[in-house]
Amino acid sequence: MVKPPAKTWGFTSLPAELRLQILANTHLGPPSTGGYDPSFGVLQVRDGRARPNHYHPQPWDGPEDWPKCTSPETHGTHQPQCRCRIIPTQLFTVSRQTSTEALEVFYTNLHLDLDPCSSVTFFRSLSPQNIHRLRRLTFFFTPVQVQFWCDGAATPGYPELPSTDMEYYREHAVKPPDQAFYRRTWREVIALLAAHADLPRLSLTIDMSEGTWAYVETPLMWAGEIMEADEIVPMFRFIYDHYIDVFTALCELRGLGALEVEIGAFDQLKPWLEREVLGRESPEPKYESKHKQRMWEELWKRPRWFQRVPPWHDMDRRLEGSNYRPT
Repeated sequence: MVKPPAKTWGFTSLPAELRLQILANTHLGPPSTGGYDPSFGVLQVRDGRARPNHYHPQPWDGPEDWPKCTSPETHGTHQPQCRCRIIPTQLFTVSRQTSTEALEVFYTNLHLDLDPCSSVTFFRSLSPQNIHRLRRLTFFFTPVQVQFWCDGAATPGYPELPSTDMEYYREHAVKPPDQAFYRRTWREVIALLAAHADLPRLSLTIDMSEGTWAYVETPLMWAGEIMEADEIVPMFRFIYDHYIDVFTALCELRGLGALEVEIGAFDQLKPWLEREVLGRESPEPKYESKHKQRMWEELWKRPRWFQRVPPWHDMDRRLEGSNYRPT
């Protein structure tokens, strides 16, 4: 009598919780479980496309830098200890069940570095389900976006940055076809997130430090010599107006889980901006180092002239659509 073949158990026969845990130990998951270098944990979105933020080794890099190589097509051929991130996209096409679970692990552990205006194309390419799975997004604003948001830099008479500087910054931003371009596309991004994101589980970082610091660093040398600080501050009104417009749009994200703000001018506005969007006071910042903790403490004990709340701002002001309800 021929015995029936023994029953085999495949991956899909495992409990769902175990399958998700196994998938998280591939490069779909975070660096801590995926085993790749943490520097590859962020995907940049530029011109509507996502790409790994890879490190490019230089000729003088020694063996200690090899794990950061960027040669996925030759992975393991000449650098056995390579820790590049190679996303197993094949798992997205195995079966409906495996695809759903692989996408769940990938998007819920994904950290995206986004250009705030050119990323609208990227979000439109995602299904509502995948937008709902997103957990961590960082938006970086550039000096060009600050200047051309609504042609604000020209309004208070702030001189344009030298053309050589602006050429560098233009590499990181879409050239606006009209004055309303940046504002319009930013609001389209926020509308997509408001409609489809799992807002209570979503964490946003708004990094405007590079975008505004480009306008602050030169006047720093003027203060006390060419002009007094009190004369310079009104020239930064376009930066303040930029903040107001960006965060007014963010107020549409009602119930947002977390918000972190990095700004390079009027730094004392940061808690107010976060409060208007979140509807609550932000928790005490978590410091990555003692140096950053000292910087935050100095901001309130001995702020520099460009860090203070601008004289025209009313701290009792509510943004349009503000989520904050004072008790």
